Amino acid sequence: MKTLKITDETHKLLTMVKGEILAKSGDANLTYDDAIKGMIELWNEENERRGASSFLRAYHFVRFRWWSRLDLEKVSEELGEKYAVEWSRGPESETEIDLRKDERTILNVKADTLGAYLDIYKVVMYQREPAPFTARDVELRERLFEMYNRDRPTPFPWQYLEEPKFVTLDEPQPTEA
Repeated sequence: MKTLKITDETHKLLTMVKGEILAKSGDANLTYDDAIKGMIELWNEENERRGASSFLRAYHFVRFRWWSRLDLEKVSEELGEKYAVEWSRGPESETEIDLRKDERTILNVKADTLGAYLDIYKVVMYQREPAPFTARDVELRERLFEMYNRDRPTPFPWQYLEEPKFVTLDEPQPTEA
């Protein structure tokens, strides 16, 4: 058994939901736990109706390049025509010694719900909130897969990354790579 802390306003809303479920079911022993379970069931049904996974997760996936650096300037020009593009740099210090200081530049690219952090050897694709991919998101993902054509950081078989399932607006079923 767990204890939840909720505001008075949330408690009032939950009590109203409990009352509606009680009126429909006629169960005099209905608890707040039952009311919460009922809301979760309704939420799952709504997601299934829309074709989404019951517990749709925000997309997060990493891809790599092994042998050649990506020209971020060129990529910025190409992707800047269709997507929001922004430059950023990693933290710097006057006293630090780092042979790869020049490799800290990161290109942030944003489509509709899909964003990506690109550096010269790695891309991190992400969603802040779980949502179905739009056509622009799918297009950006495909282009990034072309640029970063490896699914692990080295040629050695030490790590395998499996792409998470995602849903598109056009396809109601979860999509796997």
